[in-house]
Amino acid sequence: MLTTPFGDGRALQVALRADPVEKGVRQAAVLLAAVGGAGVLLAGLLGYAVSRTGLAPVARLTSTAERIAATRDPRHRIELPPGPPGRQDEVTRLAASFNTMLGELEQSVSSQRRLVADASHELRTPLTALRTNAELLARGDRLTPAQRERASGALGRGIREVTGLVNDLIELARDEEPLPLLEEVRIAEVAEHTVAVARTHWPQTPFLLEAGRARRRRSGRGCRRGWPGC
Repeated sequence: MLTTPFGDGRALQVALRADPVEKGVRQAAVLLAAVGGAGVLLAGLLGYAVSRTGLAPVARLTSTAERIAATRDPRHRIELPPGPPGRQDEVTRLAASFNTMLGELEQSVSSQRRLVADASHELRTPLTALRTNAELLARGDRLTPAQRERASGALGRGIREVTGLVNDLIELARDEEPLPLLEEVRIAEVAEHTVAVARTHWPQTPFLLEAGRARRRRSGRGCRRGWPGC
Protein backbone atom coordinates (compact mmCIF):
# COMPACT_ATOMS: atom_id res chain seq x y z
CA MET A 1 0.00 0.00 0.00
CA LEU A 2 1.28 3.43 -0.99
CA THR A 3 -0.16 6.62 0.68
CA THR A 4 0.58 10.14 -0.58
CA PRO A 5 -0.97 13.59 0.20
CA PHE A 6 -3.63 14.65 -2.24
CA GLY A 7 -4.98 18.18 -1.78
CA ASP A 8 -6.10 19.81 1.45
CA GLY A 9 -6.67 17.31 4.20
CA ARG A 10 -6.83 14.47 1.76
CA ALA A 11 -4.61 11.52 0.88
CA LEU A 12 -4.28 9.14 -2.01
CA GLN A 13 -3.72 5.47 -1.30
CA VAL A 14 -2.74 2.84 -3.87
CA ALA A 15 -2.85 -0.83 -2.80
CA LEU A 16 -1.82 -4.08 -4.52
CA ARG A 17 -2.85 -7.57 -3.54
CA ALA A 18 -0.04 -9.57 -1.88
CA ASP A 19 -1.14 -12.95 -3.23
CA PRO A 20 0.89 -12.79 -6.51
CA VAL A 21 4.03 -11.75 -4.62
CA GLU A 22 3.72 -14.55 -2.10
CA LYS A 23 3.05 -16.98 -4.93
CA GLY A 24 6.19 -15.84 -6.76
CA VAL A 25 8.24 -16.22 -3.57
CA ARG A 26 6.90 -19.73 -3.06
CA GLN A 27 7.65 -20.66 -6.68
CA ALA A 28 11.18 -19.30 -6.37
CA ALA A 29 11.70 -21.29 -3.16
CA VAL A 30 10.45 -24.49 -4.81
CA LEU A 31 12.66 -23.88 -7.85
CA LEU A 32 15.74 -23.26 -5.70
CA ALA A 33 15.04 -26.39 -3.66
CA ALA A 34 14.65 -28.50 -6.81
CA VAL A 35 17.83 -27.10 -8.36
CA GLY A 36 19.74 -27.60 -5.10
CA GLY A 37 18.49 -31.18 -4.70
CA ALA A 38 19.33 -32.03 -8.29
CA GLY A 39 22.80 -30.54 -7.82
CA VAL A 40 23.41 -32.57 -4.67
CA LEU A 41 22.19 -35.76 -6.38
CA LEU A 42 24.34 -35.09 -9.45
CA ALA A 43 27.38 -34.38 -7.27
CA GLY A 44 26.79 -37.63 -5.39
CA LEU A 45 26.51 -39.65 -8.60
CA LEU A 46 29.63 -38.05 -10.05
CA GLY A 47 31.54 -38.66 -6.82
CA TYR A 48 30.45 -42.31 -6.77
CA ALA A 49 31.48 -42.79 -10.40
CA VAL A 50 34.86 -41.13 -9.82
CA SER A 51 35.50 -43.18 -6.69
CA ARG A 52 34.56 -46.42 -8.45
CA THR A 53 36.84 -45.57 -11.36
CA GLY A 54 39.71 -44.53 -9.11
CA LEU A 55 39.39 -47.53 -6.79
CA ALA A 56 38.86 -50.10 -9.54
CA PRO A 57 42.46 -51.42 -9.19
CA VAL A 58 41.89 -51.83 -5.45
CA ALA A 59 38.71 -53.80 -6.14
CA ARG A 60 40.57 -56.00 -8.63
CA LEU A 61 43.39 -56.47 -6.13
CA THR A 62 40.91 -57.52 -3.45
CA SER A 63 39.14 -59.89 -5.84
CA THR A 64 42.43 -61.45 -6.94
CA ALA A 65 43.57 -61.91 -3.34
CA GLU A 66 40.26 -63.57 -2.45
CA ARG A 67 40.52 -65.83 -5.53
CA ILE A 68 44.05 -66.88 -4.60
CA ALA A 69 42.99 -67.58 -1.01
CA ALA A 70 40.11 -69.73 -2.27
CA THR A 71 41.99 -71.65 -4.98
CA ARG A 72 45.56 -71.52 -3.57
CA ASP A 73 46.73 -70.78 -7.10
CA PRO A 74 49.21 -67.86 -7.39
CA ARG A 75 49.01 -67.77 -11.19
CA HIS A 76 46.26 -65.14 -11.11
CA ARG A 77 47.20 -61.56 -11.99
CA ILE A 78 45.58 -58.13 -11.74
CA GLU A 79 44.75 -56.48 -15.06
CA LEU A 80 46.52 -53.14 -15.22
CA PRO A 81 45.18 -50.20 -17.25
CA PRO A 82 47.15 -49.34 -20.39
CA GLY A 83 49.53 -46.44 -20.21
CA PRO A 84 53.19 -45.54 -19.79
CA PRO A 85 54.73 -46.74 -16.50
CA GLY A 86 55.89 -43.25 -15.54
CA ARG A 87 52.33 -41.86 -15.55
CA GLN A 88 50.72 -44.51 -13.38
CA ASP A 89 49.02 -43.47 -10.15
CA GLU A 90 49.69 -44.90 -6.71
CA VAL A 91 46.95 -47.53 -6.91
CA THR A 92 48.18 -48.80 -10.27
CA ARG A 93 51.73 -49.06 -8.95
CA LEU A 94 50.38 -50.96 -5.96
CA ALA A 95 48.66 -53.42 -8.30
CA ALA A 96 51.88 -53.80 -10.31
CA SER A 97 53.82 -54.52 -7.12
CA PHE A 98 51.18 -57.07 -6.16
CA ASN A 99 51.60 -58.78 -9.54
CA THR A 100 55.37 -58.89 -8.98
CA MET A 101 54.84 -60.48 -5.58
CA LEU A 102 52.50 -63.05 -7.13
CA GLY A 103 55.17 -63.89 -9.70
CA GLU A 104 57.74 -64.50 -6.97
CA LEU A 105 55.22 -66.60 -5.04
CA GLU A 106 54.43 -68.66 -8.12
CA GLN A 107 58.13 -69.27 -8.72
CA SER A 108 58.60 -70.32 -5.09
CA VAL A 109 55.67 -72.74 -5.26
CA SER A 110 57.01 -74.21 -8.51
CA SER A 111 60.44 -74.66 -6.93
CA GLN A 112 58.90 -76.44 -3.95
CA ARG A 113 56.95 -78.74 -6.23
CA ARG A 114 60.07 -79.57 -8.23
CA LEU A 115 61.94 -80.19 -4.98
CA VAL A 116 59.28 -82.62 -3.78
CA ALA A 117 59.26 -84.40 -7.14
CA ASP A 118 63.06 -84.66 -7.19
CA ALA A 119 63.13 -85.85 -3.59
CA SER A 120 60.59 -88.59 -4.25
CA HIS A 121 62.54 -89.68 -7.33
CA GLU A 122 65.95 -89.64 -5.65
CA LEU A 123 64.80 -91.40 -2.47
CA ARG A 124 62.78 -94.14 -4.15
CA THR A 125 65.74 -96.35 -5.14
CA PRO A 126 67.72 -96.06 -1.85
CA LEU A 127 64.63 -96.69 0.25
CA THR A 128 63.78 -99.75 -1.83
CA ALA A 129 67.31 -101.08 -1.33
CA LEU A 130 67.11 -100.41 2.42
CA ARG A 131 63.83 -102.26 2.69
CA THR A 132 65.21 -105.19 0.70
CA ASN A 133 68.33 -105.46 2.85
CA ALA A 134 66.32 -105.08 6.05
CA GLU A 135 63.96 -107.85 5.00
CA LEU A 136 66.96 -109.97 4.06
CA LEU A 137 68.58 -109.46 7.46
CA ALA A 138 65.29 -110.29 9.15
CA ARG A 139 65.74 -113.81 7.79
CA GLY A 140 69.22 -114.06 9.25
CA ASP A 141 68.89 -117.73 10.15
CA ARG A 142 68.80 -118.59 6.44
CA LEU A 143 71.90 -116.59 5.56
CA THR A 144 75.52 -117.55 5.68
CA PRO A 145 77.91 -115.30 7.61
CA ALA A 146 79.27 -113.92 4.32
CA GLN A 147 75.77 -113.13 3.04
CA ARG A 148 74.85 -111.51 6.34
CA GLU A 149 78.00 -109.39 6.22
CA ARG A 150 77.28 -108.26 2.66
CA ALA A 151 73.68 -107.40 3.54
CA SER A 152 74.80 -105.46 6.62
CA GLY A 153 77.36 -103.54 4.57
CA ALA A 154 74.79 -102.75 1.90
CA LEU A 155 72.35 -101.62 4.58
CA GLY A 156 74.95 -99.30 6.10
CA ARG A 157 75.85 -97.85 2.72
CA GLY A 158 72.17 -97.33 1.94
CA ILE A 159 71.65 -95.52 5.24
CA ARG A 160 74.61 -93.25 4.55
CA GLU A 161 73.33 -92.58 1.04
CA VAL A 162 69.85 -91.70 2.25
CA THR A 163 71.36 -89.48 4.96
CA GLY A 164 73.41 -87.65 2.35
CA LEU A 165 70.38 -87.19 0.13
CA VAL A 166 68.32 -85.84 3.02
CA ASN A 167 71.09 -83.39 3.94
CA ASP A 168 71.31 -82.25 0.33
CA LEU A 169 67.54 -81.75 0.19
CA ILE A 170 67.65 -79.73 3.40
CA GLU A 171 70.30 -77.49 1.85
CA LEU A 172 68.19 -77.07 -1.27
CA ALA A 173 65.05 -76.31 0.75
CA ARG A 174 66.62 -73.38 2.55
CA ASP A 175 65.59 -69.91 1.49
CA GLU A 176 69.06 -68.43 1.34
CA GLU A 177 71.37 -69.02 -1.58
CA PRO A 178 73.71 -71.97 -1.04
CA LEU A 179 77.39 -71.23 -0.65
CA PRO A 180 79.48 -72.20 -3.66
CA LEU A 181 81.23 -75.51 -3.03
CA LEU A 182 84.95 -75.45 -3.81
CA GLU A 183 87.09 -78.35 -2.69
CA GLU A 184 89.71 -80.68 -4.08
CA VAL A 185 88.45 -84.04 -5.33
CA ARG A 186 89.97 -86.96 -7.20
CA ILE A 187 87.88 -87.92 -10.18
CA ALA A 188 88.98 -91.57 -10.02
CA GLU A 189 87.77 -91.92 -6.43
CA VAL A 190 84.43 -90.33 -7.27
CA ALA A 191 83.99 -92.65 -10.26
CA GLU A 192 84.91 -95.73 -8.18
CA HIS A 193 82.42 -94.75 -5.48
CA THR A 194 79.69 -94.20 -8.07
CA VAL A 195 80.31 -97.59 -9.66
CA ALA A 196 80.34 -99.27 -6.24
CA VAL A 197 76.97 -97.73 -5.37
CA ALA A 198 75.56 -98.75 -8.75
CA ARG A 199 76.74 -102.33 -8.26
CA THR A 200 74.90 -102.53 -4.93
CA HIS A 201 71.67 -101.41 -6.61
CA TRP A 202 72.02 -103.52 -9.75
CA PRO A 203 74.17 -106.54 -8.83
CA GLN A 204 73.23 -108.44 -12.01
CA THR A 205 74.48 -105.68 -14.30
CA PRO A 206 78.20 -105.70 -15.20
CA PHE A 207 80.04 -102.38 -14.83
CA LEU A 208 83.40 -101.53 -16.36
CA LEU A 209 85.47 -98.63 -15.03
CA GLU A 210 88.52 -97.36 -16.89
CA ALA A 211 90.40 -94.85 -14.73
CA GLY A 212 93.06 -93.05 -16.69
CA ARG A 213 95.14 -90.04 -15.79
CA ALA A 214 92.70 -87.31 -14.83
CA ARG A 215 93.21 -83.80 -16.06
CA ARG A 216 94.50 -81.54 -13.32
CA ARG A 217 94.54 -77.83 -12.82
CA ARG A 218 96.97 -75.52 -11.07
CA SER A 219 98.18 -77.54 -8.07
CA GLY A 220 98.59 -80.88 -9.83
CA ARG A 221 97.25 -82.60 -6.70
CA GLY A 222 93.68 -82.95 -7.84
CA CYS A 223 90.77 -81.22 -9.47
CA ARG A 224 88.54 -78.63 -7.93
CA ARG A 225 84.80 -78.79 -8.25
CA GLY A 226 83.55 -75.95 -10.33
CA TRP A 227 86.61 -75.86 -12.64
CA PRO A 228 86.23 -76.68 -16.33
CA GLY A 229 86.71 -80.36 -16.95
CA CYS A 230 85.74 -81.44 -13.42
